[in-house]
Amino acid sequence: MRHRNLLTVGLSLLVALAAAPTSLADVVNLKDGRSFVGIIVLDSPSRVTIETMIGKFKTKMTFKRYEITSTERKDVPEGYFETGSAKSKKPNPIGDTGSIPRSKTKEPISKTIRYVEIPIRGTFGEEVQAEGVERALTNAIKRGVQHAVFVIDSPGGLVSEAEAIATVIEEQRDKIHCYAVVESAISAAMWVTISCDRVFIRRDGEMGGAVVYSKEHTTGAIEVDAKMNSIIAAKLASKAQRSGIRGDAVRAMIIPEAEYYAWADDEGKVLHAMKQPEGLDAERLIIADGEGSILTLTGAQALAAGLAKEFGGDLDKLGGQVGAPEWESAGNIGVSAMAAAQRVHQRKSKQRGDLIEDIETAFEELAGMQESAIEAHPNQFTYTYYETSNLLVPASQTAWRQNTDKCISAWRRVLSQTERIERMQQRAEKLGLNRSVEHKDLKKYFNACHDALVDLEKHRDRRYVNR
Repeated sequence: MRHRNLLTVGLSLLVALAAAPTSLADVVNLKDGRSFVGIIVLDSPSRVTIETMIGKFKTKMTFKRYEITSTERKDVPEGYFETGSAKSKKPNPIGDTGSIPRSKTKEPISKTIRYVEIPIRGTFGEEVQAEGVERALTNAIKRGVQHAVFVIDSPGGLVSEAEAIATVIEEQRDKIHCYAVVESAISAAMWVTISCDRVFIRRDGEMGGAVVYSKEHTTGAIEVDAKMNSIIAAKLASKAQRSGIRGDAVRAMIIPEAEYYAWADDEGKVLHAMKQPEGLDAERLIIADGEGSILTLTGAQALAAGLAKEFGGDLDKLGGQVGAPEWESAGNIGVSAMAAAQRVHQRKSKQRGDLIEDIETAFEELAGMQESAIEAHPNQFTYTYYETSNLLVPASQTAWRQNTDKCISAWRRVLSQTERIERMQQRAEKLGLNRSVEHKDLKKYFNACHDALVDLEKHRDRRYVNR
């Protein structure tokens, strides 16, 4: 009977907790059994910093990755972060260690609006990696961050990398709001810019120049180049509408033949056209991009034409322009993710460079090793034999076998080198490199080794001359 009463009380407590309003908090679980509850303000590959309360004092605690078993988000009862008697009356499902008393005047942590900054600075495919963006957004979403701000300052780079980032943003669109703050978005950087929900630009910024196929980057055929640019322009123009950038402006950024004009009428209303308006005073033109040029806009032009919103302050102030005036930074989640991805890329780039050099050196050595093996053939030496029978004298029979064994060893070194180069080629392919030595070229060496070794083994115990 006593056991039944305890069970009933336990079930009642669970029901009461489940029915109570809850909020979310970050939890850092350590290997020594402790758990700290609060807000994670730093999440890097090497350490995690959580803002928490120790007694009545607010503090930040940093733990190395190897000290941590896991980080997670957990429900806590409403009022869990309040101080005083109100908090003592509420159950603590996580434990007393690391609890965060908060002032009653502040709202629960779940009501806090946070943003993550993701820097897009440098060249796509070098400093800017899709892997970093994916990691930044994933970590932000796991921690309940609602907004991501892409600060863009890039001259472009690999379109494939930019497209990969655009795909990552698209996949997370329903989980986090994305905004672009443009300092300079040229060429491939426009893929990220127009993938965001809203676009802001510094007045002294610039954006555009997104042509992909041209005299410098071409398929080799003018007709094909034009077709590819047209396909890309149509795709990006369609996506751009969501971010507030006009599709015809995007087309003019990609297709040299496309035109785009913007001007203000007598009432100050901005008008747009894909052909130059007749009889319009040139001074009223905000943008005039004729045939044969690629549209690149200054920040002032983009703002005057209504293609972006102006933003010139710190990111903490951007919240007021996106409907979240009280938002706060979620720490350097984005910065650390992009930096980690860049380090990985640099390491792999060095591996690729070293591997290419090693393959080239090994292939040069291979030719010399084969030449040495050919010169080591036992036929290259002089032997003594009986004229009446052509039988090698005993000493020459021994010398033949010794020379044959040396030659076999030389050819086996050639074979080993050939196999080593093939293994290096396979490693290079895994790192995304093309083969620097064709299969057919290595196959010639494999065949030569096979034929030579078969012949040498067959005649190793030769006793006669010319037999």
